[in-house]
Amino acid sequence: VDYLKVDGCGPKAYYEKGYPAMGAALENSGRDIVYSCSWPAYLGDDETTKTECYESMIAHGCHLWRNWADIQCYWNSLHGIIEHYGKYGEYLQQFAGPGHWNDMDMLLIGNDCITENEARAQMAIWSVMA
Repeated sequence: VDYLKVDGCGPKAYYEKGYPAMGAALENSGRDIVYSCSWPAYLGDDETTKTECYESMIAHGCHLWRNWADIQCYWNSLHGIIEHYGKYGEYLQQFAGPGHWNDMDMLLIGNDCITENEARAQMAIWSVMA
């Protein structure tokens, strides 16, 4: 299976047309390609204002999407993401299901920037949220 991530750090005009066009191209390729869409992460902090975005992404073939801030290699960043999903997790669960899910960002486990206990906390919470 191949994987393509399209980030959302370019022009916002790309979001409404570019992501769906890429999704259609991937679906028409005849290959199994996991499609990661990052535009929700660039639409602000309040997940409840992104409903139309999530519905559109799922309809256009996005398998996973970043919702919020990029993780940095230190506990406060990791903790901020945990708190964000604690606040919005119940709302976000309606968009996750077989073949499409929320992406809390990469695991920091194995890097020297968090303690072993912090790494265990991240693995546990990311597993629950998957």
